Amino acid sequence: MDTSQDSASYAEDREARIRERAREIWENQGQPEGKSLEHWMEAEKEFGYDTPLKLDENISVLGKPENPGGSGTTGQ
Repeated sequence: MDTSQDSASYAEDREARIRERAREIWENQGQPEGKSLEHWMEAEKEFGYDTPLKLDENISVLGKPENPGGSGTTGQ
């Protein structure tokens, strides 16, 4: 049995379930803009997934924020 393939399949199934539920939440809330991450996290909680598999996977699904915390410099 190939455990890496099983893990990948599980991750894909998990992501698909979360994506579908997050979309339902978004639709039920009147399709507001800018709440993708909130809806995603709510769907994860409903399925009992309190932590993402990898942050990079969620970012790839939701899109990268335009300014993720600023540049890290103070400008001095």
